[in-house]
Amino acid sequence: MKTRFIVVAVISLISAVGLTVGKAMQQPRSRELSSSDALRIMRTIDTAEASGFHAEQNYLSLDQLVRQRLVSADKLGLALSDSSSGIIKDYKVSVVVSTEGKHYAAALVPSDGCGTALFSDESYLIYEGRVLGCSGR
Repeated sequence: MKTRFIVVAVISLISAVGLTVGKAMQQPRSRELSSSDALRIMRTIDTAEASGFHAEQNYLSLDQLVRQRLVSADKLGLALSDSSSGIIKDYKVSVVVSTEGKHYAAALVPSDGCGTALFSDESYLIYEGRVLGCSGR
């Protein structure tokens, strides 16, 4: 009877540990940007560019979007690198505006080169892409 109890207890413990490890592996790590967050960020940039263009008749660089409070660097977790690029968790973000301010290209690309990248421009359509030759995550 004691042996049966010990076997059941050990199996239960192993199952509990397995479930805990499995859940931890499925959840994105705090330094990783989830695909839903990446899409939300790109939509935020597109919306900010549309608002900026409506008000200024020009598209705005990434630092201008932040300075004019059309994009909240704190809410996005954005650390600007220069006027057109920055880092959000494990992704690089860039917004490049044409000289005349009538076009822009936005990109949200994984820092390590693999994974899903998002791109947009003044069409406000969001494109998804993956690097050729990278193994899936």
